[in-house]
Amino acid sequence: MIRKLLLVAAATAMPFGFIAATGGIAGATTPIDATHGTVTCTGITGSAKFSPAVTTDEAAGTSTIAIKAALTGCTTNDGVTVESAKVAGTLSTTRTAGENGCAALVGGSSATGNLVTTWKTVQKLVSKTSTIAVNSISGSVGGNGHADFNIPGTTPNGTASGSFQGTNGGASDATSAQTTETASALATTCIGKKGLKVLDIEAPVSGAAVSLS
Repeated sequence: MIRKLLLVAAATAMPFGFIAATGGIAGATTPIDATHGTVTCTGITGSAKFSPAVTTDEAAGTSTIAIKAALTGCTTNDGVTVESAKVAGTLSTTRTAGENGCAALVGGSSATGNLVTTWKTVQKLVSKTSTIAVNSISGSVGGNGHADFNIPGTTPNGTASGSFQGTNGGASDATSAQTTETASALATTCIGKKGLKVLDIEAPVSGAAVSLS
């Protein structure tokens, strides 16, 4: 009987001994602090929704741009493997009465708000998000006839937070995209009765879509 009890006790204690020897289950996945890490993503697909719609004869007041996008081809400098990433945020702009908003899209403008990227990574991060404090956007027409947009524009971004701030607190963070439609097609929509409500975006012809460095 004593021998049998000793065998049962040994069998019961073995898993706990194994856990202790290997550092425990929780200890195997210590979260990575990527605050000062960098990340670059080559692909972006998503949309920017304007409320109210952009027109050639704007009413004075505040408008918003709701941005949602997915990032692909993301690589980091600290060994973190990115499986997927999503960007979301709402930027606020001020419109002037009678302004041609369609023409203003392909120029520089102030736009304030936060863009938050949520990361899905193989390794657990201390912070699974990166926040960019946007202050401006610049627009232009590219050589392929599509509209290009860049953040920041003429005014630098504000202080970043979360993961992948690089060595300068996010001062070098940049986002670039082009429209899936040509600028001329968008202009036709914009001057229409309902105006331009949505821009679909994709990766720029060259360079990174998102660089947090």
